[in-house]
Amino acid sequence: MTLSKARPEASHGKPVDDSATEVLLYGHTVLDAHCQGIWSRLWRNDGDTTWTEKERSQIIEKMVHSYSNVHQLHRLISKYIEALSTSGDLPAHVLARLTFLDHLSSVFLETTEQQMALIVGILVVHMKEYVAVIPSNGISHGMAAVAQILWTAMTNLRVRTTTRQEILQNICKLYMEMKEQLIRPLMASVLQTQDPEVAYCYAVVLHAWSSFPLIVQGRYELPVHDAIFDLQAGVRALDSFSTTPAAYWKTKLFLLQQTVLASGSSPSRSFPFPWSVFENLPTNSFWSDSPFSVNDSNEHVALWHLVCENMAFLPEKVLEQNAERFADVLIRSLVKNPREMDLSGRHSIRRISEKFFSSGVIADCPPLHSAVVQALEKTLHNALEMNGQSKGSKKFTKVRANVTNAVEIMTALGLLEQAGFAVTEDGTVQFSLSLVWKSFEYVLESPVSWTNSPGQRLNFGEFQLKFGTLIMSVPSTSVKYWSNTLTDFMNLVPKIRAVMASTGVVDGGTELLEMLAFQRTQLMVKIVRLPEGIEECRLMMDQMGSSTDPQTAASTLASMLDVVLNRMDRPGAVKLGLEVLFRLAELYQKFLSTCLTKWQNPAGETSSEVLIHTALVVNQSLRSALTKFERNSVKSTSDRMGTLKELMPLDTATECLAYAANLKSGTDLKLALSHVALVTRIHSKHSVKMFKKILKLFRSSSSVATEDADEGIPLVQNEDDREKELMELDDKALFRVLLSMSEKLKVETEKEPEVKVSTVNSHLTECADVVRELFGLFAPHVKPHKLAPLLSTAMRTMILERSDGQVDVGVELLFYKLLIVIEKCHLPALSKELAPLQREMSERLALILTSSDYKVLLDTLTLLRTLVRNQPNPEVVKISLGAPLYESLHRKTLTDAEFTALFEKCSALLFDIIANPRLISPMTTPLIIRATSKWLTAVLQRARQESEGSTNPALTVNRKSMMVRNASFVERLLGIFAKHQKVFSKLVVYIVAAYCQEVQHGTLYPEAKEHILAGLYRLMDIIDSHSRSMGAAAIGVELREIYKTLVEDHQKFHRYRGLV
Repeated sequence: MTLSKARPEASHGKPVDDSATEVLLYGHTVLDAHCQGIWSRLWRNDGDTTWTEKERSQIIEKMVHSYSNVHQLHRLISKYIEALSTSGDLPAHVLARLTFLDHLSSVFLETTEQQMALIVGILVVHMKEYVAVIPSNGISHGMAAVAQILWTAMTNLRVRTTTRQEILQNICKLYMEMKEQLIRPLMASVLQTQDPEVAYCYAVVLHAWSSFPLIVQGRYELPVHDAIFDLQAGVRALDSFSTTPAAYWKTKLFLLQQTVLASGSSPSRSFPFPWSVFENLPTNSFWSDSPFSVNDSNEHVALWHLVCENMAFLPEKVLEQNAERFADVLIRSLVKNPREMDLSGRHSIRRISEKFFSSGVIADCPPLHSAVVQALEKTLHNALEMNGQSKGSKKFTKVRANVTNAVEIMTALGLLEQAGFAVTEDGTVQFSLSLVWKSFEYVLESPVSWTNSPGQRLNFGEFQLKFGTLIMSVPSTSVKYWSNTLTDFMNLVPKIRAVMASTGVVDGGTELLEMLAFQRTQLMVKIVRLPEGIEECRLMMDQMGSSTDPQTAASTLASMLDVVLNRMDRPGAVKLGLEVLFRLAELYQKFLSTCLTKWQNPAGETSSEVLIHTALVVNQSLRSALTKFERNSVKSTSDRMGTLKELMPLDTATECLAYAANLKSGTDLKLALSHVALVTRIHSKHSVKMFKKILKLFRSSSSVATEDADEGIPLVQNEDDREKELMELDDKALFRVLLSMSEKLKVETEKEPEVKVSTVNSHLTECADVVRELFGLFAPHVKPHKLAPLLSTAMRTMILERSDGQVDVGVELLFYKLLIVIEKCHLPALSKELAPLQREMSERLALILTSSDYKVLLDTLTLLRTLVRNQPNPEVVKISLGAPLYESLHRKTLTDAEFTALFEKCSALLFDIIANPRLISPMTTPLIIRATSKWLTAVLQRARQESEGSTNPALTVNRKSMMVRNASFVERLLGIFAKHQKVFSKLVVYIVAAYCQEVQHGTLYPEAKEHILAGLYRLMDIIDSHSRSMGAAAIGVELREIYKTLVEDHQKFHRYRGLV
C-alpha cells in the first residue's frame, strides 16, 4: 500500500472508497479524519466493493476501541451524530447497529466519569434538537439512534467508585435538567402525535432517565418520587400503543417502576402483565439479548427474559398477584420445550427459564415457591391422566405411553427435586407424595421408556437419583414414615427386575438397581439416627419373612449391617449387628449352595447374574463386619463365632477352589475367591491349613491328588485332564500368581497357551482386589526363601519370557500390587529376598507409563503414589518424575474429563514427592523442575477459553469448571516449593519461563488464570533478585514483556512485605 493510500484526504462525510481490509489498517489519525465517511459507507455501502456483515462488525469494533484507547469517545459520538445529518431516511436499526451498541456498553464501563459526563451532555443536547423539530418536521430516524446510545451511556455509568464529587454533582445536575428539557416535551409529543416511533424514543429515554437514581444510590441522594411519578405517567401514555417494541418497553418501564418502589413509599399501580403472549411457546425463536432487537418473532422471548430478570425485585403485592401465572409459564417452558443444543450466544425461552430456576430466587420467595410446586403437581397430575391413569386409582389402566410423555414426567420430577417441597410451619408437605410414587412407577412400567433406541434411552440412573433425593427431602422425624419408605424402595427391586426380564434391557436396569442400593443405604442411615431407629431396624428384620424376595432381603440386610456397625456407640447396636450378621450368613449360605450346585453341573443352567451379584454384596458386607468387630474387640463376637463356623465350614472353601478352574465367568470366579477369603477370616486358626490346600489343589502329583480326595476335595484323577484343567485355568491369567506358589509351576507352564486379552482384562477388573486380600491372608505363613524364587519364576513366565509376546498390562500391575501386599506383612527376610524382583518390576513400570490406555495410566499413578508414600526408593522416584508420565498429559486424544482425572493424580504424586524432605536431593531437583514444567504446560494448554470440539454451552460450562479445578491444583502445588526455598530459589525461574512460553498462545479462563497466577506469585516469593535478573536474560526477547509484567504485578500486588 502506498503512503497516499494509507493517508487519503479527509472525506468530510463522503463515503470512503477503500476496501474493508484497507480500512482495518488505518491508524487512529486516518480513522479520525475519515470517521464520517466510514459511517456513511457502513450505512449505505455505496463503494465499488461490498462490505460483508463480518467486515462491518470488525470496522465498528476497531473504531470504538481506537477512540477508547486515546480517551476520545466523546469525539467519536460527535462525529457519529454529524454523520446522522446525511443519513436520510435510513431506519434506526441500520444507523445504530447492535454491534455498535454492544461495543459501546463494554467501553463505557471503563471510561472515566468526566468523559462520560461529556458524552451524556452531547447526547442530551442533540436529543433536545430532535424533539424541538418534531411538531414541524416530524420524527427523524436519527432520533431513535441517539436515544438508544443515550440509554446505553446512562445505564453503563460507573459512578459508584468515583472519588471526584464535583463530577458526580455535574452528572446529577444534568439529570435533573433532563426532566424539563427532554422528558416532558417528549411525553407531550407522544400525546399530540400518537406516533409509534416518538413513543418508542420516549420510552427508551424515560427508562434511561428513571434508572439513574438507582445507579447513583449510595453515592448521591436524588428524589425517587419524581422517577416513580414519571414512570407511572409514561406507562399510561403508552397504553394506546400495541406495536411490539412499545409493548416491550411499556413492560420494562413498569418493572423499573416496581424496582424503584422498593426504595420509595409511593403506592403501586396495578398493571396487566402481558401473559397472553406466553399462551403458545414456539420452540424455534431466539433473541440476541438486546433491548433494541425486539420484533414479532422474538417478542415472547424478550418479554420472558425481562420478567425473569425482575421477578426477584418486585414488591410482594405484585409478586403474589402474578406468581401463579408466572409459575405456569415457567414450568411449561421447562417441561414442554425441547432442550436446544447450540444457541450461539442467543436466548431461548427454555434457556432463560433454566437460568432463573437455578438462580435461587424461588427458594428465597415463599409465594413463588408455593406457586411453582403447585404448577409441578398440576403438570404431573395432567400427564398421568392423559396417559391412562384414572383418578383415585393406585394402578394404571391401559398404558398409552411414549418417550415424550415419559421425559416430561421425568423432567417435572427433576424440577421438583431441585425446587424442593413446599412445607408449612408445622412440617406438613404441601404436595401429594402418592403422585410422586405414581409418576415414578409410570415411567418405570412404560415399555417405551426402556425399548427405544440406545441413543434416546432415558437416563434411569439420573432419574432415580433425583427421585430418591426428592423422597428423602421430606422433613419428617417419624421413624415409621422412613421405614415404610424403605419398604417401598425394596418393593421396587422386583418390579425393575421384571421389566429388565420382559424388555431385555440390562444396562439401564443395572444402573437403576445400583442407585436404589445406594439410596437404600441412605434411608437406613436416616432410620438409625432416629431415637427409636435401632428397635425399628430389628422389627424390619423380623418382618422379612418368606414373602420377601430373598435377594432383596439380603441386600437390605447388608445395608443395615454396614450402617448399624458404623453406629456401634448406640445402645443395642452391637447386639442388633450380631443378629443381622447371622441372619445374613444364613441367606448367604443358601445363595452359595445354589451356586455350587450349578457349578457342579457346568452343562446345566448357568448361575443367575442377580444371584451372583447379591452373593458378592453379602460376602463383602460379612467381611467388612468381621473387620469392624475385630477392630472394636467385641467380646460377644468371639463367643458366637462357633455358630458362624458351623454355617460356613472349611469344606465350602475347598469346594469353591475345586470348581474355580472350570468357571467361565469372571463374576463366578470372584465369588469363589471371595468365599475363600471369608472362610479364611472365620477359620483364622486354620489359615495355614487352607493355604496348604490351595497349594495341593494345583499340584499334578497323583499322591497329592489322592490325599486331597481323601479329605473330600473333588479333584480330577486323570493326568491329561489335570493338565488340560491347568491350561484352562492359565488361560484366565488371574490364578497365575497363585499357581506360582506351587513347586511344580515351571513344569506345568512349559506349554504356554494363547492368552485372550479381553478375558484377562475382564477377570482382572473383577477379581484383582480379592486376590490381593487372599495374599494378605496367606503371605505371613509362607517361608521367604521358598516364595521369592516361585514369584520370580511366575513373573518371568507371565511377563518377561512370554513366547507369544502378548503381555497384558493389567497382569503386570496386579503382580506389583501383590508384591506390595506381601511387603506389608513386615517380614524383613521376605523383603530382602524380593528386592531383585522389585527392581525388575520397577523397570517394567517405566514401560507401562508409555501406554495409551487412560485407565492403565490412572491405575499406575495410584500405584506409584502408594510406593512414594510407603516405601520410596530412588528408582520409583525417578520413574515418578520421568518424562513419559507428564507427556501423557499432552495427548490430544484425552477428553477434558480424562485429562482432569490424570492431572489430579499427577498433581497428588508430585505433591507427595516435593512435600517429603527425604526425596529432595541434588539428583532429584532437576527432575522435579522438568516434571513440574511439563505438568504446568499441559494445564495451560487445556485451560484456554477456546473450546475444541464442542459449541454446546452446557459442555463449555462443564469444561470451564474442570479447568478451574485443575488450576486450583496448580496453586496448591506451586506453593509447596516455599518449604524448600534454599534448594529451589535458583531453579523455579525455569517454571516461570515455561508459563511465559505457553501463555502467549491463547487466552486462559479468567478464574483459572487467577489460581495459576497465585501459584506463580508464591513461586516468585522464593526467587532472589539475582535469579530473577538471570531469568529475564535467559528468556527469549519475545517473552521478556510477559515476564516483565509478571514480575511487576508480583511486586505490586502480591509480594509479602511483613505487614501481617
